[in-house]
Amino acid sequence: MTARFEFVAFGIALAAVIAVPLGPALIGDRVLSPSDLAYVQRTFDREKEPSGFAFEPSNRLLTDPMLQFEPWITFNREIIRSGRLPLWNDRAGCGVPHLANGQSAVFDPIAAIAYVGTMPDALAWIAAARLWIAGLGMYVLAHMWGLGFWGRWFAGLVYPLCGFMTLWLLYPLASVAAWLPWLIVSTEWLIRRRGTRPIAAVAASASLVILGGHIQTGAHCFMLSLLYFLVRSVPGREGNATARSTWKMSIAWGSAMLLGITTASVAILPLGFYLARSPAWEDRTLEKGSPWTLAQPRLLEAATTAFPNLYGNQRRGQPNLARALGLNNQNEAAGGFAGLGTLIWLAPVGSVLGRGRVRTFLLAAVGLGICASFRLPPIDNLLRALPVLDVTDHRRMTLWIAFGLVGLGAIGLDRLAAWKRSKIWCIWIGLWVIAAGMISLGATALPLLEPTIRDRAMTHYAEAAEQSADLGPDDARILSERQVRNLMEGYRSTLWMSAALLGSLAVLALTNIAQGGRAVILGIVLFDLIASMWGANPTIARNDFLPESPVIAHLRREAAPPNRVLSVGMELPPNMLMRYGLADLRCYDAIELASISDWLAPMYESTEGRVEARSSRRTITWEGVARARDRLLACHVVAVVGATPPPEGLFDRVVAIGQVWVGHWNLKKPNAEIIAMQGGRITVDCSDSIDQTPHIHEQVNPGIQIPVVYVPGWRAWCAEGELQVLPGTGPFLEVSVPDGVDRIELKYDPPEVRWAIGGSLLGLTGIVLLAGPWSVKNRTNLLGPARRLALESIPMVTGDRLSDSSPQVEGYNADGPLHV
Repeated sequence: MTARFEFVAFGIALAAVIAVPLGPALIGDRVLSPSDLAYVQRTFDREKEPSGFAFEPSNRLLTDPMLQFEPWITFNREIIRSGRLPLWNDRAGCGVPHLANGQSAVFDPIAAIAYVGTMPDALAWIAAARLWIAGLGMYVLAHMWGLGFWGRWFAGLVYPLCGFMTLWLLYPLASVAAWLPWLIVSTEWLIRRRGTRPIAAVAASASLVILGGHIQTGAHCFMLSLLYFLVRSVPGREGNATARSTWKMSIAWGSAMLLGITTASVAILPLGFYLARSPAWEDRTLEKGSPWTLAQPRLLEAATTAFPNLYGNQRRGQPNLARALGLNNQNEAAGGFAGLGTLIWLAPVGSVLGRGRVRTFLLAAVGLGICASFRLPPIDNLLRALPVLDVTDHRRMTLWIAFGLVGLGAIGLDRLAAWKRSKIWCIWIGLWVIAAGMISLGATALPLLEPTIRDRAMTHYAEAAEQSADLGPDDARILSERQVRNLMEGYRSTLWMSAALLGSLAVLALTNIAQGGRAVILGIVLFDLIASMWGANPTIARNDFLPESPVIAHLRREAAPPNRVLSVGMELPPNMLMRYGLADLRCYDAIELASISDWLAPMYESTEGRVEARSSRRTITWEGVARARDRLLACHVVAVVGATPPPEGLFDRVVAIGQVWVGHWNLKKPNAEIIAMQGGRITVDCSDSIDQTPHIHEQVNPGIQIPVVYVPGWRAWCAEGELQVLPGTGPFLEVSVPDGVDRIELKYDPPEVRWAIGGSLLGLTGIVLLAGPWSVKNRTNLLGPARRLALESIPMVTGDRLSDSSPQVEGYNADGPLHV
């Protein structure tokens, strides 16, 4: 098989594997989305079908894609297709920076599929592109490491299906992680060849990592690439010459990373300004605590690296034991899952039979990832002591675990023919059999515990109903019965599957099929990955993506923008209304502005003895609405939605729609009325603010206050020229308007965005100049096809020495051939 043919064949095979879980949304009439979560709310009452707490969605855990990423992609698409950048989101809070929030991923090239395609079909193609890019990158990297056919295919097929890529597939985290293998590939290329093109490749990969839309995961990718560079470039035995070469290489790699960061300035600089105006940094610092204290290790969660469904999950028909045990959810805990066979068989074989610096790097990635993800000292303390990293969520460093296990598993499958079953190995395999027996025993005995489990579930949900205005006794009964049923049925199936998988792996390991059955082993790992993660990213009916309801229709008539809507309790969570073009007073983007958060503080319920983040995700009740009534009116809130009736006299009128109540206030006609507002552009009619009495000289009115949050960057003008924009009362902006002006225009045009765009253009120019045909004499195409680079740059390894037929590559690292 030629190199080009294998590369094409792998790309096709990878696409076919990806189509297994995503096919119904790629080529069918389904939509890749968890948006049937809307039916959990009483606002979206389904006729003749269960709704509210009686409805069981596809995956209760995926609220962020429904509330953040899907409406943001739609918003990005709308504004970009109108010829502008989505700098400001006027449908959340009283307006909020949008491009700057760090997860809107405006410049993510993968998300651009939505800009040129159709929604919601583009969501599945975005997810497929993330997986395909990740798989191709891991395939190329395995080839650069010198792995054979099975090692390359294992790495390329398993990495895009690992726990991290699958569980975070609908999040920007997956876009970032998709470029991680390419960042390592370009780093390896720079170590081997040096020159301007490898520098350009590192810079381009680094910028794509950041533009993916999740700065924390980007930092983790940068840290892992730094670890790889350090392990691969440490001077060997050659002495001073190699040390000098390493020093030059370090300067080249550091410069390339700096160039990549500069190219991604458009995603970094605005985020920095936004964070400076937000309480998020301070809240995170308080949450992480002192680096000198020992945190409670999350050892129970580490077991999900082997059995991702050990504590259940929140998919339809599955229990959620993690919450009952006080553990993190599956997304946070099981990202390191790379297949049970990889963890207990192939990765250990790769650790024993592999050698050299690649193996050292992969072992370090797994070890450090475990310490960081599950809060083991001293790595956890070190991360909490370092600036910037002290406010980063390191639970997502399960990416390191998955990456390292996939790499070691690829080496193990590649070297499996040399694997010998020693006495220690036979004992280890025997433990698999014992574990399979214990799991089977647990599945058999589980029904005996049903009465006890039922009593505990009923007690738990009854107590929850007493503390929640939205959860009634009937709802508590429905939820408790569902959890018991799911535990007795779905969880037993999970246990039986785990036992069967362990048993089959033991049989394979104890027979000769392990020597020649690498295709079977790869198939079992792929089956385990797909089956264990099945339903993690649901495909729903097209009608369930954006369901309509009488409540939404009513709000469109009675509370259309620029007016705003608020919800109490668990009804219509933050950002839900943005999906329908309505403006929600709350903002859900993980950062938020301190000014509006502090202004609305009386609206939120405080939890005694607990420090809560100052975000709009805090609890809101009718009592809080009453406390903050005047401030809500100043924010132009005209409707408040709840699943329980509001107190009498709080609103001018109350409308009952199905199981939901909508309270309305009649706003007084303002002196300045917003007549148009979209994406940071506002038109204000201020004719009623004009003083009709005669004036001898031109006067300036005391200032027109507009219910939009003030941040530096707002500009205003009228027919006579530009006007001054100042902070007004509370968090709002104020414009000084000359007498006689009846209309003004405002535009959000922050200078930091222009600076950032200039930096990105400068960095992109540098990459193009470094990568152009005029930059080097010896041309090598890295990305098309990537196999060509591997074949040209990898010495043929025979044992511990270079083969006599190995190509001598100019600029190859002096520490010799790369062994794995």
